[in-house]
Amino acid sequence: MISGYSKAQIKLADGRKMPLAQLLGELPEVLKPLAGEVKARFAKLGKDSAQGHYQIGQLIQREIARIEVESRAQGRSTYGLRVFDRLAVEADVHPRVLRDCVQAAERFSPEVFQTQIVDRGLTWSHASLLAGVADSKKRQKLIDKTLADRLSADELGHLIVGKEPKKPHGPGHSPAKPRGLPQGLDRLRSGSKVYRNILGVLFGAAFDILTKIQESPPDSLTQQVRDAVAECADHLAAVEQTVQNASQRLKAGMEWIDNCIAAQGEHEKTAQAEEDEERHRGRRTPARAR
Repeated sequence: MISGYSKAQIKLADGRKMPLAQLLGELPEVLKPLAGEVKARFAKLGKDSAQGHYQIGQLIQREIARIEVESRAQGRSTYGLRVFDRLAVEADVHPRVLRDCVQAAERFSPEVFQTQIVDRGLTWSHASLLAGVADSKKRQKLIDKTLADRLSADELGHLIVGKEPKKPHGPGHSPAKPRGLPQGLDRLRSGSKVYRNILGVLFGAAFDILTKIQESPPDSLTQQVRDAVAECADHLAAVEQTVQNASQRLKAGMEWIDNCIAAQGEHEKTAQAEEDEERHRGRRTPARAR
């Protein structure tokens, strides 16, 4: 999971731009072990793994505390190390992500994070927003509401700042129940074609969202952008499961139709055979005398 932050440019007072990595200078020895571990963990981290981000937060929190204790014991100060900026450049992630990881480790005990976030299926996008809520009782209410109303990270963010999640409108309304099989099949045929075409445009040769992300200036790839990407990925994962289930049911429907067609064919053959036999009997039976 990379963001391009390692290539971030900083605008200087004279208007010139300098790579942030160059401005920070060589990574201090005291931070090298932590930077290497954080980089390795992010390289293997899933796009929205709540547990993985939380564990990185625990690691940074623990190691920063250790470094500060050792530095004080040696009469040195950690002031000016710009720890989060340096770790962000090394791991190629935005420092806001690292701060969110540490904040989650500070706000949630391991047991609470496991039972309330991981076990209940919330994403890191949800968890990072919830970690920003200082009041533990309010956090718990938000967790319960998120699960009860199946709120997206974007909707949860609106709720946290005091706005009710936006109600779906237009295409967001549940469509009316089809009047019958023909209308249902017509909707399915047209809807599946439209959705396939949409994905073809968004992930095609002329335009590809992943390519656009990778080509974007690192400082434009904010947490809000990441939340939007994560939400889309969650929706697509849900769509994938829904499509898989629907496809299996359609295959079962085709098997049923095939059996009905075969049975109908056998019935027609039997009826035709009986009709032929009846006609044949009629030709063999002599007419009765009047």
